[in-house]
This record gives sequence, structure tokens and C-alpha cells, in this order.
Amino acid sequence: MLNRRDFLLGSAAVAAISLVRPTFPQTTTAAAIKRGFLGRPGCRVYYEVTGSGPAIIFAHGLGSNHLTWWQQVVHFSDRYACVTFSHRRYPPGSEIGVPDTKEFAGDLAALIEHLQLPNVRLVAQSMGGVTSIEYILSHPQHKARALVLASTSGTIQRSSVPLSDLRGYC
Repeated sequence: MLNRRDFLLGSAAVAAISLVRPTFPQTTTAAAIKRGFLGRPGCRVYYEVTGSGPAIIFAHGLGSNHLTWWQQVVHFSDRYACVTFSHRRYPPGSEIGVPDTKEFAGDLAALIEHLQLPNVRLVAQSMGGVTSIEYILSHPQHKARALVLASTSGTIQRSSVPLSDLRGYC
């Protein structure tokens, strides 16, 4: 029969062994980060590229910046090139101001061309979703492999996409 003394001794032995030999080996290494600024008319767009492989671009929402995606970057950067950026008028790229969403899709297209990304996966939250939708509709020659939207609302800039061109998307 197991008494209290045996239980405590057994527990102490298990604890001592776990301190000597960790249960899971520590193999996590930080991926290299490439940081830069992309000059655009009237602003600079800040970006970071972490990891290598097929590209995932993360577009932030109205109340945040490129740092919003830090947990996703850690998770995916061992298999993908994770690209985060701050929209124009968001730090650290340019001075803080009222965002002008009319230029966001062009900024995203310029960033994709600057980084020479042949095909991308877009993950976007809130305002970043509007940027991604505008980008896909106004730059159909670019290849977007996937689009993931979270909490995105609003409308597209009708002037950037002729209504006749929308038939191919419906």
C-alpha cells in the first residue's frame, strides 16, 4: 500500500529527474529579419521580412501597425517568408496622420514588386482587408494564392475597379 511518505519521495524523485533532463529539447531559433523602408509618393512604407519560403503578407488594421502580427510571424517563419508592413501614415514608416486608404493597394503592389515576390498569400485584419481586396481587384496580373480576412468591412474604391471587370470574380 502506498503511504504519504512514499508518495512524497516518489514525487521528489520525478521532480529532480525533470530538472536534470528537460522533457522537450529546446530547438527554437530566431529567424533572421530583414528590415527596410520603401519610398512611395508622400511617404515611406516600413516593412519586415522574417523567414524564407513562399510569402505570406500580413496587413494590419486601423488601430495597429506591423507589430500586430508578432505571434503569427513566430509560428510561420520556419516555413514561409513572413512579410509585415505598416500602412502609410503609421509608424515607423512615416509621420502619423489620418490614413488615406486610396493609396494602400498601390503601396502593397509596390512592396510586392520591390521584394520580388512571385506569388503571395494575404492575411489581413480590418482595414488591412480593405487594402488586400483593393489590391487583388486592381492588380489582377499579380498572383495571390490565398486571401484570409478577419473583421473586414467597408467598400472598395469603385473608381479603381471598373464594374465590368467584376464579372470574372462572381
